[in-house]
Amino acid sequence: MSPVRPSWLDPNRPPRLFNQEMHPITNKFPNDPLDPGGKIFGEVQVLDGRVTILGRVDVPRQVDFVITLDNRLVIGTKHATLANNQSVLAAEQMKIDRSGRIPRIDNLSGHYAPTLEESLRIPGLLRGMGLNLTGARFQVSKINFDLELVIDKVWD
Repeated sequence: MSPVRPSWLDPNRPPRLFNQEMHPITNKFPNDPLDPGGKIFGEVQVLDGRVTILGRVDVPRQVDFVITLDNRLVIGTKHATLANNQSVLAAEQMKIDRSGRIPRIDNLSGHYAPTLEESLRIPGLLRGMGLNLTGARFQVSKINFDLELVIDKVWD
């Protein structure tokens, strides 16, 4: 039996724009050096509801992304690199199809480990930027830090 999706995950729900009371997500390991394998592909510019970089939709298909405190969507690899170890509004992953649409988003980030509450604001933030999330699948996982990283899946 498939879990029921809460109404706030409905891609047709009106966007919720950034709220000044929204708490930033902090890097849980701010003293770690930036990973030399991290790469910034660019800042997203939304065109007709699609992800573009400098107007091009031929962007990498599987990316990490952050939404900075000044509401910029930056894609690449390694969340800490994308955010320069700074606090963010979001640190997630997304899949981008060939047309620049987003079919899947998940909240996996080892350095930022967004809580369930922090992750649930992502659809509203992305829609507020003008991205079309119709048909997008949101995979939200609860991330627990014990002696080792354990990820408990909450729903797809």
